[in-house]
Amino acid sequence: NMYSQDVIVTYSDEPSIGMLNVNGQNFAITGSPQTVALSNLVADGLPVNVTAHFTAIPSCNIAENALFTAPSACPLVGGTSCPSPFVVNVIPQGMNTNTWGNAVSDPYSFYFGLTQWKKLKSSVTGGVGPFSYSWGTINSGQIKPMGNKIDQKYLFQPISDCKVYLNVTDQSTNCTYGDTIDITWNDDYFCGTIGPNTITYGVEICENGLTSCVSWKTAITKLKAKTATLGECPQPAAKTNMTARKPSINLYPNPTDGTVFISMYSDSKSDAQIIVMDLNGQVVTQKRITVNSGENQYILDLEGKSVGLYLVHIKTPIEIFTEKLSLLH
Repeated sequence: NMYSQDVIVTYSDEPSIGMLNVNGQNFAITGSPQTVALSNLVADGLPVNVTAHFTAIPSCNIAENALFTAPSACPLVGGTSCPSPFVVNVIPQGMNTNTWGNAVSDPYSFYFGLTQWKKLKSSVTGGVGPFSYSWGTINSGQIKPMGNKIDQKYLFQPISDCKVYLNVTDQSTNCTYGDTIDITWNDDYFCGTIGPNTITYGVEICENGLTSCVSWKTAITKLKAKTATLGECPQPAAKTNMTARKPSINLYPNPTDGTVFISMYSDSKSDAQIIVMDLNGQVVTQKRITVNSGENQYILDLEGKSVGLYLVHIKTPIEIFTEKLSLLH
């Protein structure tokens, strides 16, 4: 019940790094127009929506609804004609909330950056047995063994939303039934980078009122010690009236090759500090600024710094603004 589909993607001003991502599948950028072959698609007879973007520039994207229609599924052996029908269920396991907290408790989400593995269990109700198992994924990720357990597997490192399917065959009756589940890819706490061949991992944590990007081991240590919490620091509510404009910052260009312009709106005057941190939580550069009431403009020079992802913080006496910045050369 799987099929492949060719899709032609036309683009211009493509980046020199990264990949072309179409419906969660990555392809080397070869030039426009480019034909890509989507594989392991589910044959369900429904219209298929298609999205495409460059991994190096996620904001450069396109979406086409009902671009093509999937073929209908071939019937599995079994059904009402099976002498001993049975039910198959795939059961995803959640993360350790004692370490990471309840924010990552959804078993149907893969929290990228916090883990590379998700445990998958299955249950078979009815039938005769013995049973054989055939596991697989669609769109992203791989199925890895869990020791010698055929009814349990690991989902390994998906980089987009994916599906996990399981077909079980009763060897006594030759009947086959299956189950498919959707796994949502969640990168809310990931602050690393995804390249064409490598992934640099980083976990976003809040410590002492400041958001930072640290290694997985550092995050585990600080979370277990309860000196930090997972994710960005909450922004304190500014005292303002109902019609006041909300304080905010904007970085441009982003990605940048070195020079960054910071546009900031504030409803009050104060002293502040610009702090730039790398993926290891180290301060790359910082400087003190004066924030005036209204619009403010600042220039940040990252010339000569390493290519990668940075966190730019603007810390005022009452709140902290944080934006991600990508540095390219």
